[in-house]
Amino acid sequence: MAVAIPHPPRLTGSLKDDLAAFATWLQDFYKAAIIENGLVKESELAGAIADQVDPVDATAATAQATANEALLGVGLLKDGIKAGSLTISDTDSNKTVNLSPNQADTNYFLTFTRTAVSGTPAADSDEVASVTKNAGSFTVTMKAAPGAGNSVTFDWTLQRSF
Repeated sequence: MAVAIPHPPRLTGSLKDDLAAFATWLQDFYKAAIIENGLVKESELAGAIADQVDPVDATAATAQATANEALLGVGLLKDGIKAGSLTISDTDSNKTVNLSPNQADTNYFLTFTRTAVSGTPAADSDEVASVTKNAGSFTVTMKAAPGAGNSVTFDWTLQRSF
């Protein structure tokens, strides 16, 4: 069975539009190549799971542990890449983004790209000072607030390692 790989997007010259189109394409590519028909095949997953526990030595605890690992792996594949945007305004120096559905854990990576400003934001209001990750959300804190009447908008991408 042939894998239907989506064609990459045409670049328009607009950084914001091109990054969004590329992120969407990357997610579609991953879904088609890895999840649906490509590198991860259901028959291979079933064999790998079956090999985790020797049926002769299996107990209820080892069977449950194997099932939990399999469910976690499937969840990681399905929720591997997410993206969105956030705006930090006025005297706020941080923003919390809620994730839906929640991630399995905090072992994910985030990237931020400034895509727009409004007004004349303060220096360092577009530089990330820290990120606090939770399974259901993350909070990004900038080095400085944009200042009254100003805002800075970022695109973000969440990616899990596989």
